[in-house]
Amino acid sequence: TIALASPPQAIIIPQFLLTTRLGWQNSPLGLIVPQLGASALAVLLLVEHVAGVPASHVEAAALQGARPFETLWHVVLPAIRPAVLAVGILVFITTWNEYLWPLLIAPRSHDATVQIGLAQFQGEGGTDYGALMAASTLTSLPIVAVYVMASRRIIDAFIKAGIRP
Repeated sequence: TIALASPPQAIIIPQFLLTTRLGWQNSPLGLIVPQLGASALAVLLLVEHVAGVPASHVEAAALQGARPFETLWHVVLPAIRPAVLAVGILVFITTWNEYLWPLLIAPRSHDATVQIGLAQFQGEGGTDYGALMAASTLTSLPIVAVYVMASRRIIDAFIKAGIRP
């Protein structure tokens, strides 16, 4: 689809208008929710995993009287759990490193993310590079920790979907 082929910068204005109309400006919802659907890789990964769920499992659940939500919850979701975890981790990493979107949606300094906080080390009086590098190291630690703990799951999800990591 065209949404998967367009860069995130191309949809930032409609995304901003929608987020503002929903009243999510200066809130965690405005920072997180738009990132969930904006990642083409996340959408592709989930679509490939859902397509890999055997139709016989879904049909068997329907024959046993399961409603669509029960089928989703008890049949499809357990089958795609590795992909959901991998997508969650990838969206976390992407959101953590995002600079432009938080700058637009949460412009107040007390709502700022760590990347905006790092940019504030550069001021009129110059840049304290020692403090900036120390802060950069500290802000990268959660990403490294998440990746070390979940790298196997991420790679397995990519392999199962047929995407080369």
